[in-house]
Amino acid sequence: MTPDMEKILPPPALLSAIAQTGVGFIFCGLDRRIEWVNEAFTAITGYTLKEVKGQLTRDLALSTPLQGNVIDGNLTRLVESGEIRFEADIAHKKGQSVTVDVWFRQIKDGDEELIGYLISVIDISALTRTRKRLTAFMENATTGIVVQNQDGEIIDCNPEAERLLGLTREQINGRHSVDPRWRAIREDGSDFPGEEHAISRTLRDGEPRHNEVIGIHTPDGRTRWLLVNTRAFANEIDGRRNAIASFSDLTSTKDKEQLLIALSQEKEEARKRAEDGTRAKAAFLATMSHEIRTPLNGVMGMLQLLARTVEDEKQSEYVDVAYKSAEGLLRLLNDILDYSKLEGGKVNVEKEPFSPAEELERIITLMKPRIVERGLDLLVDRSGEHIPFAGDSGRFGQVLLNLIGNAIKFTDQGHVEISLQVRDGDTPQLRMEITDTGIGIAADSQRHLFNRFSQADASITRRFQGTGLGLAISKELVELMGGRIGFTSEAGAGSTFWFELPSAECATDAEHPQGASAANG
Repeated sequence: MTPDMEKILPPPALLSAIAQTGVGFIFCGLDRRIEWVNEAFTAITGYTLKEVKGQLTRDLALSTPLQGNVIDGNLTRLVESGEIRFEADIAHKKGQSVTVDVWFRQIKDGDEELIGYLISVIDISALTRTRKRLTAFMENATTGIVVQNQDGEIIDCNPEAERLLGLTREQINGRHSVDPRWRAIREDGSDFPGEEHAISRTLRDGEPRHNEVIGIHTPDGRTRWLLVNTRAFANEIDGRRNAIASFSDLTSTKDKEQLLIALSQEKEEARKRAEDGTRAKAAFLATMSHEIRTPLNGVMGMLQLLARTVEDEKQSEYVDVAYKSAEGLLRLLNDILDYSKLEGGKVNVEKEPFSPAEELERIITLMKPRIVERGLDLLVDRSGEHIPFAGDSGRFGQVLLNLIGNAIKFTDQGHVEISLQVRDGDTPQLRMEITDTGIGIAADSQRHLFNRFSQADASITRRFQGTGLGLAISKELVELMGGRIGFTSEAGAGSTFWFELPSAECATDAEHPQGASAANG
C-alpha cells in the first residue's frame, strides 16, 4: 500500500468491518483511480479488487459509455459540493444490468486537504423493478387515476384519466380540486365546490372515500358522470399526506334506476379493486422496508465503529447526529412494516400466559436512558403486578413502548407516571395508564390523533419528528387483542393515554397493597 493510500484508507480494524458490510465501498485517490473495494462491491458487480484496481472511477470496469458520462458529470459537481448522490445502471460481470444507488464523497485529511474519494454502491434493482411494476399498473389501469400532493395540486395522472376528463396530462397536472375550470356538479345538478370533492376531504382528514358520484363538464361540452374512490398515503420523502383518486365512467346510466344498478355493481368492483390495491400497497411497503433495512443496518454498524475511532469532539457530534438519524429512519421502516402487515390482515395475536409487570419492567429498562437524558422523573404504580394474565406479550410490549416513548418525547420537564392496574367486572380488565406533564393536545386536534400518519399539527411534526403511525398501530393492536384504547388531554397540561385488555385469567389480589414507587428518570 502506498503512503498516499495509507492516508486515504481507514484503520485496519475499520477496513475489516467495511469489507463485511452489505454496502459496496470503493476508495480511490485524487486521480480517481480505484485503490480498494470491499466484498459487497464484488457481490454487486461480480468484479474483484484485483480486476478493478487502478481503473478510473468513470469506468469501474463495468459502466457503459453513457453511464461513464453521467459519472463524470457528477464528479464535476462533487468537487463543488463535497458529495453527490445519484442512480445509475451498470453492467454486472456476467452481463446483466444492475441498478445502483451511488454516493460519492470527498476524503480530507486533518488539514482539510482533499486526499481522495469514497464511493458507496447499493443495489436497488429490486426496488426499481417494484417501481416499474407500479408505474405499469397505473398506466394500464382501466380506471382513471390522479395523485395530489399535500397542497391539493395534481402531480400525476394516467391515460384513462386523460380520456375521462377530456384533457391531456399536461393540462391536468398542476390543477387543484378547487380549480373552477372543472365545473363540477352534483347528481341534482347543483354546483359541487372543489373543497367538498372526495379527494379534497381525504387530504384534510386522511379518511378514505368510497363510491362518490360527481359530474364533470368536459371541454367538448358533454357532462361525464364519475364514480370516485379516494385514499390517503404518506409521501415517501417527507411523510406528508398525499391522496390518490380512482374513478370510473357512469355516463351511460340514463336514469335513476339504471344509476342505482350501476352503483351497486361498481361498489362491489370498487371493493375488490380496493382490496387488490391494499394488498399491492402492503406488498410494496413490506418489500421497500426490507430492501432498505439491510443497507441501513450496515450504515448504523459503520457509524458505531466510526464513533469508537473518532477523537475530535466536533466530529464525534456529527457521528452521533448521523447515528440518531439512522435510528429514526429504522423506526420509521419498522412502523411502515407494521402498518403494511396490519392493513393486509397479516398480524396474529397470541394467547399465552405472561407477566404484564415483567414486560413493563423490560420496557422501562429500555426507556430509562431517554428518561435520564431528558431529566424527567419516572413514577410507577405497580398495584396489579401480581395479577396473572394471558395474551400476547410482544404486542402488549409494543403498545407500551409506543405510549411511553410518546410521553417521554412530548415532555420537557416534570414526570412520566405509569400505572398497572386490574379493574373488576364481569370480565376483569388489565388497565395500563401512562400520564405525562408534557405539552398536551389541543381539543380541535384530538379527534384525528389515532388516524394513520396524523399528529396534532404540522409544528409538532417539525419539532418532534415521527410518522404519526405509532398511535394508529397501537390502536389496531389493542383492538386485535380484544381491548380498547383512549386518552384525556389538555393543551399545556399533559396527557393520559390508557388501554384495557380483557382476560378471564385476570383476578384481583386483595393482599397486594396499593401504592406508587418513584424513581428519578
